[in-house]
Amino acid sequence: FTIPKNGMVLYIESIHPSHRNTNYSVTGKTLPMHCTGGGKAMLSHMKQEEIDIIVNAIGLERFTPTTITSYNELMKELRITYERGYSIDRGEESYGVKCVGVPIISNDSVLGAISIAGSKLNMPDAVLPEYAEMIMAVTSLMGNKSDLFPKCSHLPRGDADKQQ
Repeated sequence: FTIPKNGMVLYIESIHPSHRNTNYSVTGKTLPMHCTGGGKAMLSHMKQEEIDIIVNAIGLERFTPTTITSYNELMKELRITYERGYSIDRGEESYGVKCVGVPIISNDSVLGAISIAGSKLNMPDAVLPEYAEMIMAVTSLMGNKSDLFPKCSHLPRGDADKQQ
């Protein structure tokens, strides 16, 4: 479970199997939005000017060979994500990790995202639509509970905010 905070993805809660063999999705961790399943799911439902502010402030840093580092490529990926209804992270932030993410939306506002991540071996492309459908059932319910979400800015902090 992630939320957008100051142009980044903030991991609010992570649940792991008892025998996990990869290290990802750590509660309290922040990451850029362009390279995570939850981040791309949220970006796909943001206004173009919000996306531009985030990309200009945070950048499109490369973490792995599959990280999207081109603005045009990111925009194409976000259009596909929006139309499909879910994002796919193909090891863009962590080697060997695949993720499917779905945004939590309320009144056309992005509240957060839910994602499922696992090793590329355990998450073949064929199962991603099924996982996305399961997550969509949850995110639909969560979108009706917007009052329970933390209030924070989607956009990076300005110079005035940094001084506080």
